[in-house]
Amino acid sequence: MATGMQYIHSKGIVHRDMNPCNILISKTLPVCLMISDFGISTPIDHDGTFPMNACGAQSWMAPEVLEILSDNLSARGTVKCDIWALGCLFFYFLTKGKHPYGNDGGSFVIQANVFYGSPFVLDGTVFCLFCDREPLSSYHYVFFQIPLVTFLNFPVN
Repeated sequence: MATGMQYIHSKGIVHRDMNPCNILISKTLPVCLMISDFGISTPIDHDGTFPMNACGAQSWMAPEVLEILSDNLSARGTVKCDIWALGCLFFYFLTKGKHPYGNDGGSFVIQANVFYGSPFVLDGTVFCLFCDREPLSSYHYVFFQIPLVTFLNFPVN
């Protein structure tokens, strides 16, 4: 998925609708994950931004996108929106279907958790996909090291 995302961004396109429904998974080995549904993708302008006039599934939107939508601002997005959703997708697949900001309560609860920075708690550990709740232009995304053993149930040797 990351390679596909890097490729479309290198071509000057932002997807804007990264969510599990838009990831195709092959049934053959080696397993291949492919990004699909470019219906609302858009070119990135020369300054690296795009208009926020249409976005995809709200449960998978970056906090700055939800902030723009809630305030009815006419701000512009960057590829960071796709990258944030990609991080959520990695978490989703590694945890066998858990959204990093909760599964209970539906889309509205997930959006509120994202907007207010309340990530999902798994095994007593909080996984945070962003830090620096500053103005929109200064979001810095970080990914904490997650031991795969926790998620995939492999024995530790």
